[in-house]
Amino acid sequence: MRYAILYWFVLLVGIVSCQKGEPATLENKDDDSEPGEPAFIVASYNILHDTEAIPANYQWARRKDLLIKQIIEHDIDILCLQEDQANQAADIQRATGLQMVGTSKRILYDGQRFAVRSEGRFYLSETPEKSSYGWDAAVIRLCNWALFNDRNTGRNFFVFNAHFDHIGVEAREKSALLMKERIEFMAKGQPVIMAGDMNARPGERPIITLTSFLNDSRAISETAPKGPIGTYNGMNNDRAYEGRIDYVFTSSHFRVNEYAVLQDETDGIFPSDHFPVITKIEFK
Repeated sequence: MRYAILYWFVLLVGIVSCQKGEPATLENKDDDSEPGEPAFIVASYNILHDTEAIPANYQWARRKDLLIKQIIEHDIDILCLQEDQANQAADIQRATGLQMVGTSKRILYDGQRFAVRSEGRFYLSETPEKSSYGWDAAVIRLCNWALFNDRNTGRNFFVFNAHFDHIGVEAREKSALLMKERIEFMAKGQPVIMAGDMNARPGERPIITLTSFLNDSRAISETAPKGPIGTYNGMNNDRAYEGRIDYVFTSSHFRVNEYAVLQDETDGIFPSDHFPVITKIEFK
């Protein structure tokens, strides 16, 4: 993350931010930290794929600096991306200095603090080991995962990053059940963080399944959640941000110090059609 200082200075010169309401920010973990700081910042961010099928003023070239500014400003240690394409991930990695795991649903991480022990992926379908549509899903969906070692604490933990289908109701429900089965089998009681765009709200069956064995970080935050409840903005200044579909879940090994949804836009341009979910967590 320290590689980004020059880039951040350039952004401060070139970008004037105009945010609505009180900004949702987490405490800067470096303000009073000692070597071996136990807390770290985990974020889930659907960054909206780079495509021409969106208005010109929301093309990646127009919004990437705003999105990268958020990542740098909040000093994110582990960043779980959805709808990420190779060029977008490369832009983020180049600007932040984060390392990367996977080629879809990428997990970016601070390589100075964390080491990858193992990594892989599985598909959200009846045949998880091969690329395949699952149930009534409209597109192929997958989960990217990594087993990390935290050099500051010596602890190992898993990170799972998934994106559930936006159309298939059965696919979302079955994907949640598959995630539970896989996580319990792979982790075998080790610490787990799961992040992603679930395309489901609290109280719906996929979230009920996931919270049957993991904690919703918003629900257990030791400080009051910051920012709007909703995480999907549709790049619309006038909508009510009530639909929460993006999450960071944690196993009982972690405490969540802070939780925020960043409601940022600059001159009417949003970094994405989703707001990022930012959490500050540490091992118990």
